[in-house]
Amino acid sequence: MSNSAELDYLLKCVERRMGRPIKSPTDFNLLSLRIYETLQEQLSASTLKRIWGYISTEHTPRYSTLSTLSRFVGCEDWDDFCASQKSPEVDESGFISCQQVDSSTLAVGDRLELRWCPD
Repeated sequence: MSNSAELDYLLKCVERRMGRPIKSPTDFNLLSLRIYETLQEQLSASTLKRIWGYISTEHTPRYSTLSTLSRFVGCEDWDDFCASQKSPEVDESGFISCQQVDSSTLAVGDRLELRWCPD
């Protein structure tokens, strides 16, 4: 997974944690506040706007910023978030596939259970 795909996935994870898409100035302010309440770490709404592409920028996000967002979604830091993805492939639909099951290896009556971590 490239850094761009990992970043896109991290942003989706943050939005999932927030329970809403992040797309307005109010959303960025709320996210900044929620991060502070959860981690006692400060990320400004302006920084978040740049990461989400709400404000144009040529700069890449800092490791510390990515690590804060990673901690917000339950990882230790940015490296841990990337490692937790186990180099999944992202298809055009945005789904992430970490493992494949070949149907020829299944017997009649076998069951396959699909889950999304952590629950």
